[in-house]
Order: sequence, then C-alpha cells, then structure tokens
Amino acid sequence: MNIDDYRRKRNGSYKKKSSKLNKILFCALITICTLILCKGNSSIKFKVKNSIYNSNINFNYFKKIYHKYIGKYIGEKKEVKKVSGEVLSYNSVKNLNGSADLSVDKSYLVPCLNSGIVIFIGNKENLGNTIIIEDTDGIDTWYSNISANDIKMYDYVSKGKIIGTSNEKLILTFYKDGKILDYKKYI
Repeated sequence: MNIDDYRRKRNGSYKKKSSKLNKILFCALITICTLILCKGNSSIKFKVKNSIYNSNINFNYFKKIYHKYIGKYIGEKKEVKKVSGEVLSYNSVKNLNGSADLSVDKSYLVPCLNSGIVIFIGNKENLGNTIIIEDTDGIDTWYSNISANDIKMYDYVSKGKIIGTSNEKLILTFYKDGKILDYKKYI
C-alpha cells in the first residue's frame, strides 16, 4: 500500500471505490450465473421466458432486495429534486365500477400521483388509451383516457411529473395484488 492508498483509506474514499466495485462484481456474478443456468437447462430457460413475458414484474420487490443486501444504487443521491409542482385537480368525481371517473378541463395535463415505473402503455378495453405505473408502494395506478407525452415503457416517473394529456375525462384505477382499491384514499 502506497501513501496515496493510505490517505484514501483514512479519508474513507478508498472504501467507497471498493464497495462500488464489489456491487458491480456481485451484480455481474448473479447475471452470469443466471445466464449459465438458462443456457444449460432448457426447462429453466422456458420457465424464465414464460414468467417474463406472461406476468407483471414487481420491480419494487427487486429494489427492496437490492437495497437490503447491496445498498443504494451506484450514483443514487439522497436528495430528491422536485420535477413539477403539479397536483391532481378535477371538477367532479364519479364511481365507475371501483374506478374514479374524473371530470377535468379540456387538454388537462395529468400529473403522476406517486413515483414509480411505467409498466404498460396502450389501449385497454372500455377504458381507452391507458398508462399503468407501478408505484413505489406496490400499487398499480391506471391512468385511462389519456394520451401519453414523452414517456416510454420502464421509465421511472417522479411524483408530480406530467405523464400525459386528458380531454375532459380521466379515469383512475388503483390495483394491488390484482384487487381494485378504493380510489377515495388516493386522490
């Protein structure tokens, strides 16, 4: 160990660099092991392929495990900057089979109610164009009758960020574990 390494170790910066390297190596090891298992065993490959393509992936579960065993992401900062000050505003609300049917202004800019990951953008039957965001608390929020702005699948969306535009009617549905939740708690 030379004098520069000693000084870095004493200041704590030496440990930070080695912990980043350990995180990268650990993630690479898990990825390589998974690829080897999938390559060597066709039944595992088939199960992994089916689970990825036929079911929703709960990203919050992986985030909790990662934070518990590895720590924060490389480059993740503690301070959070506010992207937009938008809050949900509407003229009236009606119950639509457990969903909230909101009367909004013409060309209303729809803010994200909670931070999360976009897991669906497309057309849903009887709801029109829909954006589904898996919130950080595990709730899937469906924003229906909306035209998407510049968000894409698997984008991370911060609370308050404008996700799309709705024209006089916005339908919000809240799901957790496949069950519709009471919208009154969330709007």
